[in-house]
Amino acid sequence: YVKNRNISKESIEQFQIGYFPGSLHSIQQLCKYAQKHNFLTQDLLDSNILLRSKTILYSPFENRIIFPIKDHLGNHCGFGGRVFRKDDTRAKYYNSRENEFFTKGSLLFGLDLAKKEIQQKESVFLVEGYTDCIAMAQHGLKNTVATLGTASSIKHLQQLARFASTVYTVYDQDKAGIAATLRLAQLCWQADLDLRVITLPKKEDPASFLQNDNDFTPLIEKSEDIFSYYIKTMGAD
Repeated sequence: YVKNRNISKESIEQFQIGYFPGSLHSIQQLCKYAQKHNFLTQDLLDSNILLRSKTILYSPFENRIIFPIKDHLGNHCGFGGRVFRKDDTRAKYYNSRENEFFTKGSLLFGLDLAKKEIQQKESVFLVEGYTDCIAMAQHGLKNTVATLGTASSIKHLQQLARFASTVYTVYDQDKAGIAATLRLAQLCWQADLDLRVITLPKKEDPASFLQNDNDFTPLIEKSEDIFSYYIKTMGAD
């Protein structure tokens, strides 16, 4: 999966991408590793990394590619897991359950790595998924962050307003993506951020667009303010 997505070795190391094997042996090894680092099995249960059935321990992260999720200071807060086998019928993504440290509405994937570049350029690219964020950074657009499979919140935008003055949204151009962009405009106004909309070709997301060696620069140059985007979108309907 990682190879097919053209995720480089450098990106794997930078974003600390991993894999959780699916077996009882893997669960046992995780518990042993945790104990060596002064964590109890109960800590893994309390954080919902492990769950308990009537007879065994198991993890909803098993057989998933793992994306560590950190706060803007680089502290680990949770994990995102993605299935990659075609015969895996579970939900495509699974995130850590919300707790006092992990709240999807206030965390942005990649912000710990991107904040310096965001400050320097006074702008940020906002995308929808982990692989989109990684692809953008891998292609030199290092001032990119992603929401965690949820709509942007005012807390997200307030965080970004500490580092940037302009947000470039790079959402899918389906009905859900268009609606999310229009909702985002209201939040940007509340956070005193300028919003620019980048329109991708149909059936493309940032990762697939860049994977085909397309140049992102013309899309940035053609980005629209929210008023122009709204008029164009409503006209298309």
